[in-house]
Amino acid sequence: MERIAGTVYARVAGQALSVAGTCTVGIKPKQRQTLNGLAGPAGYSEQLLPSFVEIEVYDTAGTDLAGLFEATGVDVQVELANGKAATLTDATQMNSAETDGAAGTATLRFEALHENGAWS
Repeated sequence: MERIAGTVYARVAGQALSVAGTCTVGIKPKQRQTLNGLAGPAGYSEQLLPSFVEIEVYDTAGTDLAGLFEATGVDVQVELANGKAATLTDATQMNSAETDGAAGTATLRFEALHENGAWS
């Protein structure tokens, strides 16, 4: 059997992060919507969305969480257990600066221009 889930590695601006739980990646995503006419579906519209990486991280002693919440123009890399890797260039952290003190975690969402995301 092949490994398809499990360990995730993440780096933001060269800083290694301890991933706590979720890691969601959207590289060059698009949203499609059906266009309905009077005779039924006529086609669809398509909107390009920002590429993104959203990760839940532990707030360890070595994590510059304040700096991460304010991060702009950074590179973000994630390596997934299945061997795939995603990179955002010139990304900006978009979430509000909130931490879960009981769990010791924070969720970061980095977004970049649609074309600034890539799988490798």
